[in-house]
This record gives sequence, structure tokens and C-alpha cells, in this order.
Amino acid sequence: MKLYLVGHYYDDLNENLYYHRIIGVYTSKKKAEEAVRYHRLLPSFQNYPNGFYIDLYELNQDHWEDGFITM
Repeated sequence: MKLYLVGHYYDDLNENLYYHRIIGVYTSKKKAEEAVRYHRLLPSFQNYPNGFYIDLYELNQDHWEDGFITM
């Protein structure tokens, strides 16, 4: 089974901070795209409309095998 994860990120260079939010996980690309369209209209996302992404994941598979990262 394939799932679509919708997330959003942005950098606050004044504070030297990186923000990342997982919006949700959806069963189709169409539903994921609808979620992006909806969230782009919300006040907390309007200043960063290009920070959305959609990632495709398959269940029961490893998706990160490279160890830890430091930010």
C-alpha cells in the first residue's frame, strides 16, 4: 500500500531556526494535493506557500537507512 505524506517547512533566518511540520498522511495523491491547497489558505502558512511537499511512502519498507543527522 502506498501513502502520501504532506509536510511543510520554512527557515526563520532572523532566529536561525528551521521549522518542519507534518500535516498528514493520505491514501491518494489527489487527497494530499487537496490538503496542500487547503492549508495554503490558512494564516499560519500564507507567508510560506512554497514550503509544502508531498512524499510517497510504501508500507512495510525502510525509508531511512543512513543513520542520524544533526541540524
